[in-house]
Amino acid sequence: MKIICHPLTRIATAALLSLACGEANDDPDLQDVEETAPAGRDGPAERELPDDIAVVPPSDTGTAPRTTAEGAPEPFHGKGERPADPSDGRAYKGYPLMGRLWEPHVIPVCWESFDADDRDEREWVRDAVVGTWGAVADIHFIGWNSCTSASGGIRIAVWDNHDDGPSSYLGTVLDGRIAGVDLNFTFNHWTPHPEWIPNCLGDREGCIRAIAVHEFGHALGLAHEHNRPDTPDTCEMAPQGPDGDRMLYAWDPDSIMNYCTDISDGQLSVGDVETIQTLYGGVHEGRSYTPYVGGPGGVRGEQDCLPGYVAVGTVQSPTAGGSYVGQFGLVCARRADVQAARRLRNADMHVRVTQYFDPTTGRTFPRGWMPLNNHAAASPAGSQRFMCQTGEALQGVNVRSGGLIDQIASLRCVNLSSGSNRTVTVRIGGDGGSLGSLSCPRGTTVDAMFHRDAANLDGLALRCQR
Repeated sequence: MKIICHPLTRIATAALLSLACGEANDDPDLQDVEETAPAGRDGPAERELPDDIAVVPPSDTGTAPRTTAEGAPEPFHGKGERPADPSDGRAYKGYPLMGRLWEPHVIPVCWESFDADDRDEREWVRDAVVGTWGAVADIHFIGWNSCTSASGGIRIAVWDNHDDGPSSYLGTVLDGRIAGVDLNFTFNHWTPHPEWIPNCLGDREGCIRAIAVHEFGHALGLAHEHNRPDTPDTCEMAPQGPDGDRMLYAWDPDSIMNYCTDISDGQLSVGDVETIQTLYGGVHEGRSYTPYVGGPGGVRGEQDCLPGYVAVGTVQSPTAGGSYVGQFGLVCARRADVQAARRLRNADMHVRVTQYFDPTTGRTFPRGWMPLNNHAAASPAGSQRFMCQTGEALQGVNVRSGGLIDQIASLRCVNLSSGSNRTVTVRIGGDGGSLGSLSCPRGTTVDAMFHRDAANLDGLALRCQR
C-alpha cells in the first residue's frame, strides 16, 4: 500500500483523516508491501539487532549515545535535546519494517520530470533529505538526476492532485518503481484540510522540505509512528498505511513520522535520529561514494575489504559471449603495508567478488571473500587480475555501461606517499554502453564496492575512505 497524506498541523479527531488523506489505493497489487516488490528486487533478510531493541517500558529504556570511531558523540541534527542520561525515561523510538531496509546504504534518487522551472524546488527536497536522514546516518543518496527507463532506487514524481496528497511506498518495495514517491510543489489543488493550505501557500519552501523529510522516512522503511499498537489514547489519529514489524523502544510523540505532532519544521526528533542510526549505522568521517552506473537488474550486494585493508587492484572476467562483464572483484591488502611501500605477496591479500553464472558450464561463481591464493582455481574462464604498483592503492575505475556493466576499461591508482596518479588499462568486456568514471576524491581510496549482480554484473558503485 502506498502511504498517502501528510498533516502539517495536529488534527484532533480521526474523523478528519478522510478529509486529510484521500483514499488509499484499491489496486490489490499495491495493498501489501510484503507482496509488491518487483521481480529480483526483494528486500534483504531481516537484519539482526541488539537484544535490547524491543518493546520495553519507558522507564526501562535507553542506550548510550552512539559515538564516532574516535569516541566522540555522534553529531545530532534533530529537534529537541539528546538526553544526557538515557535512563531519564525519554527513550529512543521507531517503527521500521525490517525486511524493507536498504542494503547497501547507497540509494539512487531520480526525478520522473526534470523541468527547469522546478530547479529550486528539487534543490529544497535534496537539501532537506540529505541534511536530515543523510546527515545523521550511514545513508548516501546519489544521483538526483532525470530518471530513465532503467533507473532503480527512489523515483520521484511531482504533481498537484485533488485526490491524493504526497505519498511513498515503504522501504525497498519502491526500488525502481515508477513514481514510487510523489511530491507536491504548488499546493493549488491538493486540499487535505482547509487550514493547511495557508500554511503551504504562505511557506511553500518549508512545506516542501517538511513533506520530503517525512516521505523519505517512509522510503527508508519507517512506518507511521501513530500506527504503533502502543500509541496512547491522547493521539486520536487512526493508523494509515502499512505497519512496521519491529517497535524500537517506546512511542515517540515528537517523531517526524507521527501525525500527532507538528512536523512543519521538517526536523528529526531525538528518537528519529537514534532509530535511523540503529537501523543504518552512524556517520563515518572521511567516507564518500562514487556515482552508481549500470542498470536496476540483479540483486543488491556489498563487498568490503577487511578492516584496515584497502583495494590495490581488481579481478574481472567477461561473460561467455564477451559482450559484458561477468564477475568483478577488489583485491585488498593492509593499508599499513601499502603506505610503507612493502612488496605484497599473494598470501598477504584477499579478494571480494561479485556473483557470475556461466551458461556454458552451468556453474555459478558466488559472491564473497576468499584468499587471493585461492582465486585462480575458483574464478570464471577469462578472469584476469590487474594491480596497482607497490605503494599504490586503487582510487577509481573507468567503466563502459548501459543497462549492464559492459566493460572494465581502466583503473586509477594513487601513490599513498607522493599522491601521484597512474592509469592501468584493463579493457575486459564489450565495447557497448557509455564511458564513465567511478573516481574517489583526492586523499581517499577504494575500500568497498556496491553492486547488483545475478548472471553477470548489472551495476556498480565504489566506497571511498580517507
